[in-house]
Amino acid sequence: MSRTLRFALLFACLWAGVDSAYAGSKIQITAVAVNDLGLGAANPPIPLVDTYQDECGTIDEPSPEPFYDAIANITVVNTTRETVRFKDFSYRFAQGGTQYSSPILAPGNSFEVPAGGRATVVASLFMGIDDRRKFFAGDATPVAIYAGPISVTFTLKGKRGKKKRVTVSATSTVSFSNYNRCPNS
Repeated sequence: MSRTLRFALLFACLWAGVDSAYAGSKIQITAVAVNDLGLGAANPPIPLVDTYQDECGTIDEPSPEPFYDAIANITVVNTTRETVRFKDFSYRFAQGGTQYSSPILAPGNSFEVPAGGRATVVASLFMGIDDRRKFFAGDATPVAIYAGPISVTFTLKGKRGKKKRVTVSATSTVSFSNYNRCPNS
């Protein structure tokens, strides 16, 4: 593959919200969007994850900052002549010199990408909430409040047709910090 083609593919993947993907594959992740604004949010997903729930309002009338589970929306394109069914979702990243790999998570049961088609899955819990802090799914250690940008590799595993195993991955940068989401702030 020429350097020019690799650059064009990298640029296209960055524009689609994916930092890296495997070129030439007939089944690939074309976009990853992390939604940290709640499932009913009117705004499009942005790769900013609020890691700590602050208090809003006043000292006399405090109210909790809007704070949601972060969900990963993953778009897959299938240019084969067979339907692909994905059953497993996982992700990995490095934080502070430590490598982390999630347990295998179900993407809301399984999902299919039709032959010659595209589908977006809302992957099950990417992070959880406990005691005003966020946790990566399957991990008891809270995310550092000011972790900053982290490259996260998302992987889906499944089957094409009845027996052919399929694994697709893509990397996207997600920023973790204590963002202020208080209304009127």
